[in-house]
Parts: sequence; C-alpha cells; structure tokens
Amino acid sequence: MLDTYERICMYENKNLNLSICKPFQKNLSLLKSYASYFILKNEPLNFSGDSKTTFINLMLKDADCFVADNTISNTLDSILQCNFNDLEKKQLIEFLYLDSSIINEINSFDIQIPDDFKDKEKILLKKLQDPKIINSLINLKFDNSVTITTNINIVNKDKVEVTFFGDYGAIVNVGYMVDLDKRTKYGFEDYLKLFKALGDTSRLTIVKTLLASPKTASQLSEATKLTLPTINHHLKTLMLSGIVCPTLTTKSHKGTMYKINVDLANGLIEGINNALS
Repeated sequence: MLDTYERICMYENKNLNLSICKPFQKNLSLLKSYASYFILKNEPLNFSGDSKTTFINLMLKDADCFVADNTISNTLDSILQCNFNDLEKKQLIEFLYLDSSIINEINSFDIQIPDDFKDKEKILLKKLQDPKIINSLINLKFDNSVTITTNINIVNKDKVEVTFFGDYGAIVNVGYMVDLDKRTKYGFEDYLKLFKALGDTSRLTIVKTLLASPKTASQLSEATKLTLPTINHHLKTLMLSGIVCPTLTTKSHKGTMYKINVDLANGLIEGINNALS
C-alpha cells in the first residue's frame, strides 16, 4: 500500500502544473492527501465517484462546512457554499471531476530502490518509534487515541510530510535522506524565530495562558478576550516558531488542543543558562 504513495509522489513531480498536485491550504496536495486516506483505511487506491465525494465531504466536514449526500452534484453544491477561498474551491472541483483512468498512469511508474535504502530505512524507523522525535520533527503531538503510521519515502528523499484523518489516524512520511538528528535539534535560528514570535503582546498573552493548561482556539479566545480570527492568526505564527504545537486527536473529541512545546522551552532555558555560566 505504501508503494502507492511513492507512485503518487512520482506522478506529482511530473505534473506540478496540475491543481491537484499543488499544495491545498498550504499543506499537502489533494492527491497526496487522497492517497494517504486510502493507505490509512488499508484499501487499494481508486478514483471512483463515490470515493472522491466521500473524501471531499470528509474535508468539508473537518472545516465545519455544510456536507450533503455523497453524490457528485450535491458535493459540488457543498464546495460552492463552503468557506474556502476561490482557489481552494477550484482545486476541489477539479479533483471531484478527475477522470478515474488516472490510476493507470500512476500505477505505470516504476520505483527504483537505492542500494543504501534498506539500511537507512531500518535506522530511521527505529528512531521514529520515539514520539518525542516525531514531535520535534513536525511540531505536532498526537494523543494516545491516534494510530500513527510511519513510512520512509524514496522519491521525496529530503522531505517530511504528515497527513491526519481523525479516526483513521496519521501518516508521517520521512525521506530516507533526512538527517533526523539535525532536523530535531534546536539551534540559534530556532530561538531567533521564537524571540520574534514572542515580540507581540497578544502572542505573549496566548503563551502565558497556555502555560497554565492546554486549550482550544475557542477557549483561548474566551480566556484572553481576543477574537477567534485574531487567535487563529497568532497561533499560526506561534506554531511556525515552534513554541506552540497542536495536539491531534480522534474526531470523537472536538477541537484541536494547543499546548506549549516544552522541549523547545527547556532547550531555550538551558541554552541561556549555559551562555551565562
């Protein structure tokens, strides 16, 4: 099943001009997310109308948009009524009407396995068994309700990509040439981004509030008296700096919880102490 993701990467690298191969909402492309959805369900990839509408409606539901019955016409109406921007709607519509024969071209790609891949795969998979490594790598925390599948990627050998689908779990794809020790170690540039992010009264207030306990965006809005759009704007900056990370859980729990990245905070304190000693 994970070979499917490799072939999707090959198809995408060859067709970067297609909207389905471009980032969706600044995340993975719709094509990669769709392939990950099937891998997590442990089902063969297909592009039937029912499968595409189910997938799109799942994405609409996650965004708190109206979800209709799983028919192409009703799904189209839901896309047009959702709160996504015009570009995102265009991407969803093009994906909805994607010809099912695309599977033939995807399956035609031949995966070439490098000589050193197996040895590196074994080392990486062992390291990725540590939840702290995954958290440092992607600045995300998964609670115990989430099943995590790790995959070492051949095609996108230098990239780290993650996909999360509620009750189905998450896939963390790590390129086989990724240096985990280097990517998970905090350095000067990381601390510089952190200080820049904290140079704002509202963001500092959010961090102070989260130090007391993890909270959802709505709870942060209520606690800080900041509007929800303002909270979401500042959370993006704080997550990019690494000091705040979301905790992903199954859909039986509503709302993403945000908490302080303790490892980064402790590393900063330790670095300052070392510099002063």
